[in-house]
Amino acid sequence: GRGAEETLNYCLVTLARLLAPITPHVTEYVYQHFKGPSLPESIHLLSLPEPEEKRMDAGLEKEMELAMEIAQATLALREEKKLRLRWPLNELVVQSKDGRGVGRAAGILATMCNVKKVSEATTAPKGEYASKPVDELTLHLNTAADERLRDEWEVRELVRRVQELRKEAKLQPGQKVDLLIACDDGKFLEAHRKAVEEETHTRFVNGEGLPPAGEKREKLLDRVFYVKLKP
Repeated sequence: GRGAEETLNYCLVTLARLLAPITPHVTEYVYQHFKGPSLPESIHLLSLPEPEEKRMDAGLEKEMELAMEIAQATLALREEKKLRLRWPLNELVVQSKDGRGVGRAAGILATMCNVKKVSEATTAPKGEYASKPVDELTLHLNTAADERLRDEWEVRELVRRVQELRKEAKLQPGQKVDLLIACDDGKFLEAHRKAVEEETHTRFVNGEGLPPAGEKREKLLDRVFYVKLKP
């Protein structure tokens, strides 16, 4: 929205002003694209920006520092349980004495840790959780994965594999290409076809005769696939 655009503009112009003495040409280029009508014609007519105490939020800074610690600990939990970051998980529970351990960082944490929900609690949750202490908090990462969630993981693995093929073929970002594809679970392929095509900029070519005789399939997670970019 408008607020996000103004924030981005402010940050880019301020950063450009800070870097102007070191990288004069690049910062001038950035400045010309983002400066407002009230600013001078060149970035080099401006002085270095001064600290603005009114924009400082000590509480938010503290929350973000804690959020980074929580994210790092959660990623360590994922590694311990061999749960790749690209695989979404259902929930991260942050346990604290008052049940308010996350503050305003819940949404950011959900993205950083790739979980569908970040919850706050005063007691440990029941179920399949991996736990880890962080300062005065205890993290509980839900490691349970039903069939639907594992399907999401399979999609992530398929997307990764197709992106690898695109990289090997040195395709340009956004360049559309046909993808020869087959799977031992046709219903899965059809259910997620549109999402994978959109994310990988491909058009599925599937049907009888795939894979050709002598060409191998590969197991990604729970299913076996044949994937190859069409020449």
